[in-house]
Amino acid sequence: MSPEEIEAMEASIPEWKKGALVVNEDEGVKDEKKGVFGSLKSKINETDAAKKFYESDEGQKLKDARDNY
Repeated sequence: MSPEEIEAMEASIPEWKKGALVVNEDEGVKDEKKGVFGSLKSKINETDAAKKFYESDEGQKLKDARDNY
């Protein structure tokens, strides 16, 4: 766009809209918070029973089945 076109476009924007939107590109992408099920899953995976299951033969079979699916 030419400078004249940009000035014409800026002139057509009402004053109340000019400061209505502020864009911050420095922040980047923020991590999304876990939902209810995500936080429950992480709490369950941290238990001793879950760790023992994942290390067992049944846990390995389940992992292999998921990888092959």
